[in-house]
Amino acid sequence: MRKVHTADSMVELAHLRNVLETAGIPCHVRNERLGGALGEIPFVECWPELWVLRNGDALQARGLIDMARSQLDIVAPAADLI
Repeated sequence: MRKVHTADSMVELAHLRNVLETAGIPCHVRNERLGGALGEIPFVECWPELWVLRNGDALQARGLIDMARSQLDIVAPAADLI
């Protein structure tokens, strides 16, 4: 297994997990429920992480994640107008 992304938002990570699984890349989310430990351990250690199950998928997964995140950046400013 290899970590491919960390985010402060579980919503973002769930979207990226769906993108990878749709592309046929099996993945797993770690620290999904670790937010309750916030304060006891450093906050960045509580952030959810996206891991691919096969190391050979990591490069393709990172490319898909970059593409999906760039599309979110394009859409996000329009949401500010509402």
